[in-house]
Amino acid sequence: MPSVAAAQDGGAPPDVEEIVVTAQRRDQSLADVPISVTAVSGAKLAQAQVRDAGDLTALAPGLAGKPQGLGTPVFSIRGISTNSVGIGGESSVGVFWDEGYLGRLESANIPFFDIERVEVLKGPQSTLFGRNASAGAISVTSRRPTFDSDANLTASYASFNSIELSGGLTAPVTNDLSLRIAGLYRDRGGTERNMLLDRTEGGGKTTAVRGIVLLEPSSGFKLTAIVNYVRDNGGGFPSQTTDPTLAAAGGVTSDPFDGRHATNVATFENRRLWSGNLQAYWELSDSLTLKSITTALSTRLDREFDVDGSAVPLLNARFRDYRNKTFGQEVRDRVPPRGVTAAVWS
Repeated sequence: MPSVAAAQDGGAPPDVEEIVVTAQRRDQSLADVPISVTAVSGAKLAQAQVRDAGDLTALAPGLAGKPQGLGTPVFSIRGISTNSVGIGGESSVGVFWDEGYLGRLESANIPFFDIERVEVLKGPQSTLFGRNASAGAISVTSRRPTFDSDANLTASYASFNSIELSGGLTAPVTNDLSLRIAGLYRDRGGTERNMLLDRTEGGGKTTAVRGIVLLEPSSGFKLTAIVNYVRDNGGGFPSQTTDPTLAAAGGVTSDPFDGRHATNVATFENRRLWSGNLQAYWELSDSLTLKSITTALSTRLDREFDVDGSAVPLLNARFRDYRNKTFGQEVRDRVPPRGVTAAVWS
């Protein structure tokens, strides 16, 4: 035992990779952040097959909830959530995409592809992230272009004939300008059979494209422009009644895991989302840094489902051509050691 102790005392400490996060609205080492944060790298997300914000619950302790559809996730952190579960509502867990706020529930369930990292901040974050982060925040950072050429492509096939293709390409244009474009195509096979309408439901297709332009003429100035487009055409999330009498009326059982249901409505959910994000960074001096973030978001949702989940026409719901547009502007200054001051308008 003494020889082992001597070897431990005399040996060099193991190399530990530093994890950089923006939990306090500035780049910091995770070890220096006095907040409960779960940081997950893009490689870990891919390894765990995390496909959207709803799948994060498997990697972030304290985060719970599951999307109620393509565009209406309801998250809770440490048991704190919101009572608003319909479209147009706002969550108590703020979702931020490249530091831009996704202000409506129907916009928050974004597909994950070409991601640099995801941070889940637990506990009230309203001081730095605004009023809709009283329970916490989820911050998603896309992979940025560099001044080295880079390309990646992945493909997968799963049960129910589900396929997925994703990839990205970085192309430096000049010594000061670089571009990155990334894309995703996902075809999810249906998992439920509607016996009444004789159709398969629960699947869908997602197409997403992201373009990023990086302009860095000097070490003290950087301009980043990001454009995202997401298109979902889905079979929705079929409902199944647990009432034996209503289920029998459609010739199925009330077992929700049977894989068969009988509803009088063809469940579907379609969404179109685009966002623009412009970030400018100025290092004016050793003691003053400014950052401007301008965001615009547009979402369109069309959804129909059978509320009672049976063949009996009791209660159906449809959100036809719902549209939402948001705009936000944020300016921050950082003056060490005072920290960050921000002005936000949205």
